[in-house]
Amino acid sequence: MKTLFLFLFFSSQLFAQSFKTETVVLPADLAGVKLNNPDDKSVSVKVRYAMIDDYVDIKKTNSKSLRSFFENLMWIYINKKKDLLIEQFEKKTRSEVLKLKSFKPQFEVMSLIRKPFLKSIQVFKGGYLFRWSDESFLDERKIFIKKIKNQYKISKLNIPKEDKFFWNTNLFFKYQKFIKRKPKILSSFKSISDTEVKSLSVKMDKGFNHLNIFKSTDEMVNLIALDNYDSSSYPFKDNDKTLGRIQLKFSGKNFKKVGKYKLHLIQSTYPIGKLNSGHLKKSLSFELNKK
Repeated sequence: MKTLFLFLFFSSQLFAQSFKTETVVLPADLAGVKLNNPDDKSVSVKVRYAMIDDYVDIKKTNSKSLRSFFENLMWIYINKKKDLLIEQFEKKTRSEVLKLKSFKPQFEVMSLIRKPFLKSIQVFKGGYLFRWSDESFLDERKIFIKKIKNQYKISKLNIPKEDKFFWNTNLFFKYQKFIKRKPKILSSFKSISDTEVKSLSVKMDKGFNHLNIFKSTDEMVNLIALDNYDSSSYPFKDNDKTLGRIQLKFSGKNFKKVGKYKLHLIQSTYPIGKLNSGHLKKSLSFELNKK
């Protein structure tokens, strides 16, 4: 079980009628999705949420609403009001929070907040799960709050690894749309040797930032490149800084044996995980010769 003290990871006006309930469908090829059965083609989850996608103010408030609570919390962080921060937690968890080894360094990190951007709020386990980001952080942050005796308080959230609903809804909020189609090749190469490095340039449609690359072999392995992104987490770096264009560099050593290869490309709004023959049919392909 994973226990999250989400205060270290936390609008626009938000009222009850802002929330909507929706059944969302996640495709089986979504990387990280948890299916009910291995052969399922998709999984459905019913979510109650509000998509905010807006910057929030940082100011001292009375914390009487979801909006004012979040604004006040941001004010506490940047002004390093440690005692006030502890008061924002449920009483039963305050001593536990103070004992966390990460509390002091993370408290310092949170004082760097400058432009908090609230992505969404999900009604979850009797409370509200906030997903947000800031220009001073690389990753998305989360905070879980509950209304206790007419006061909003930060609450501890226990997430078991087997909680399919949480992990699947997390994927929904991360990617939101699940579409894939063929990209357009702008330039490619027909042959390559061990001593050569050659480029492949691809045009991506708006909103499609994942380029999935794989070979038509018995064991298809998907290599993903992100538009305008450079990270060791991905096998390819985008060498074209123009949004909507991806340029990849291939070394001849990427192709172990001499002979013909067929590479397949799919652009998508999400990372494709498990591949099958259906992906071959929906892909754009080109052939090259390893000399």
